[in-house]
Amino acid sequence: MADESDHGFSGGFEYGRPTVWVTPEELKKPTRDRMINLVVAMLESELFGNDDVELICLFLAEDARFNTWFETVNRTTGFRDGEAPALRAEVSHVARRVYEAWAALAVQSEKCGRKISGIESELAALSRVLREEVARLIDIRQGGRS
Repeated sequence: MADESDHGFSGGFEYGRPTVWVTPEELKKPTRDRMINLVVAMLESELFGNDDVELICLFLAEDARFNTWFETVNRTTGFRDGEAPALRAEVSHVARRVYEAWAALAVQSEKCGRKISGIESELAALSRVLREEVARLIDIRQGGRS
């Protein structure tokens, strides 16, 4: 039975199968892609400066790079047994962490009347999570087979 140490992924495993984060309803629109929808929601909020926008877009770009890499490997050489679901589970947890940091920022923003001075710690937390998860997406892709 596989566990997360077999793959180096932090997504978590249940009964030898990777657990996948269930996408919240608000991330199921306007597109079918939860990462795009998360980025759209963040950018629509108008809470971010240029550095933050760049980081959010880098997050989306790394997700696209992962998807391109995943589909290329899947089409050409394929993945070992259980590897593809583990990778997808890991990416679902990347989405979850960013969503949770974004949701905390959105809630605090509403509480303080959308004033930047009231959301500084949440903005910093989201930036930290985005950086960590961009690095995680790169690590997954570069640590995998090409």
